[in-house]
Amino acid sequence: MIDHTFSFPRMIWTFASFVLIAFGFSPLILLLSYLLIYALYVFVAVINYVSVGILLKKYPKEQHYYLRLWWVTLTLPLYMFICSWIRLIGIINSMTTKASWKMRGISTEMDQLKNVLKDDVKTIKEQRQKDRKGE
Repeated sequence: MIDHTFSFPRMIWTFASFVLIAFGFSPLILLLSYLLIYALYVFVAVINYVSVGILLKKYPKEQHYYLRLWWVTLTLPLYMFICSWIRLIGIINSMTTKASWKMRGISTEMDQLKNVLKDDVKTIKEQRQKDRKGE
């Protein structure tokens, strides 16, 4: 869904939990709130799982394979959380390091496209000539 949009807020709330505990919030309440959030993420995953299962009715083999993967709905929120950390590290790295790759301009891209097309046409012509000689 829009999970990538919330990389920074998710990280802020992860660290804010420690600050809230330092300010006297109950660790039990924080734990229960995180369990509730996890359950809501699982609920969304279950809704997506059921929806895809319904959409796969026309494809029984694929549906059978997909329906055996029900357990993924329970682990999906944890996977998304780990991926959000990896995504955050990538965002920070891209902002703080100089890119080792450079973007090509449209004229360079068009020139390369023309060269590929010319080469393809040449290859087709050569193949046709070989086929005619073989006949």
